[in-house]
Amino acid sequence: MRPPAVSCIAFAVATAAAAVGANCVRPTEAHTPPAQRRTSTDSPLVAIVGTGIDIVRMPPRSSPLPERPPAITPEPPSPPLPGPPQPAPAMGRLLKLPVVIGGLPSDRQKGRLGLVASAVEKPLASALEMPRSQGVLVSETTSGAPARRSGLTLGDIIVSFDGEAVEHMKDLCRRLASATPGREAVLEIWRVAGGDFIETLHRLGDGGNAHIMYRLGKMYATGIGVASDEAKAVDWYRKGVAAGNVHAMTELAGALLEGRGAEKDAPEALRLLRTAADKEQPEAMHRLGILLRDGKATDKNVAEAVQLLTKAGNAGHAPAMVEIGLTYDRGLGVTADAAKAAAWYKKAADLGNPAAVMNLGNLHLQGRGVAKSFVAATASYKKAADLGDTFAMHNMGWMLDKGVGVERRDPDQAADLVLRALASRNQFSYEQMTKNAHNWSPEFRQALQKKLRDAGVFSGPIDGALKASTVAAIDAYISRSPRRDQRHQPCEAGGNVL
Repeated sequence: MRPPAVSCIAFAVATAAAAVGANCVRPTEAHTPPAQRRTSTDSPLVAIVGTGIDIVRMPPRSSPLPERPPAITPEPPSPPLPGPPQPAPAMGRLLKLPVVIGGLPSDRQKGRLGLVASAVEKPLASALEMPRSQGVLVSETTSGAPARRSGLTLGDIIVSFDGEAVEHMKDLCRRLASATPGREAVLEIWRVAGGDFIETLHRLGDGGNAHIMYRLGKMYATGIGVASDEAKAVDWYRKGVAAGNVHAMTELAGALLEGRGAEKDAPEALRLLRTAADKEQPEAMHRLGILLRDGKATDKNVAEAVQLLTKAGNAGHAPAMVEIGLTYDRGLGVTADAAKAAAWYKKAADLGNPAAVMNLGNLHLQGRGVAKSFVAATASYKKAADLGDTFAMHNMGWMLDKGVGVERRDPDQAADLVLRALASRNQFSYEQMTKNAHNWSPEFRQALQKKLRDAGVFSGPIDGALKASTVAAIDAYISRSPRRDQRHQPCEAGGNVL
């Protein structure tokens, strides 16, 4: 669930005639023995007596039978002498792959590999018998990208970059950002024996590994590494739940609440969330806290919600930090406290959470809980927009159009940002452009029309009048823009694309 951001309130700017707040936005919302045979000795012995003659005839002497040698039972063969114990086959091996660093399409000075990755958790590392538990797991590689050309494949785990250990996603992300595109680096990877990562996971899951059951469920749910299949995801989650895995409980609860891969079952979902939350699983506390705060699928209990969200936040769960901040920011069942909201937003922002950065900018814009500063607000909007937050794109566009908190007014750059928000299907931006465009400057509206014309969807006059023809062009622009893949976010935004 993507945490919501907070709306901007109206503010007056001495140097701008329009109101900022009316055009700043918040999202409306993280498998008899055989029968005994009788021997001849079991038959009865029979004697024949009498012939009708009162004498006894002796039978003729027969030749004596030759003696039989005694039966000899063969001795069993001697067992082989014990040798040294044979080691079990290795689960994998370390390999070194050279790779030429690529550049980001948006910033050729920053390095990229062209892959989708995920963190390596200790239970996975243990199951794969890795020499250490840190690294970055490759989930996908992009065709033609450096990662694919180097031979990286699904299930490879990057454990070092140019001889320096890679411990987590942010570590590799930071090193790539500072790597010069075009230079060669050496990746050390852990690859499972046989190279079939998915088959290995299925074997481990079928063998009873509860964590692997959860991971397989997550992979099928997201369609990363395997074809998306919500029903298979639920099957693996159920196996993980039966084995006591709290992460599987949390994910199964989400599927049951939304009816993904199984029929909706809110009571069972709540039971699973409570069980996982009682075991201090942060995401379960986060999800249950929101339901209790908002009174969804259960009775409202703000006090318990705040307790759960705070506990998850203190455990380092950034989305929970944003939600507890939002609770105090808006006064959702508690007394509004902008200072507390700002403190929680700041903690999440320091972890790179885009919504937290955006919300902190709103507080600076409004001067609530922090010093009022258009410059600080704009800096937050720019950072959040760079992290992929579409609401921040919209707000940054507004600030640039009005020349607030920036070195110079730039309606053309503002139009670029608003188009990015539109391409990502930001509903608020769409409403602003189709219903309230008159609040934006003529220069901005003309720049927007020019960019729509350059995109080949607008052929009308560049007059700044966003009427029916311009609205139709905006609709066409949005329709032809590829849907933003929520599964894939840049690593610098805390995402999984490297």
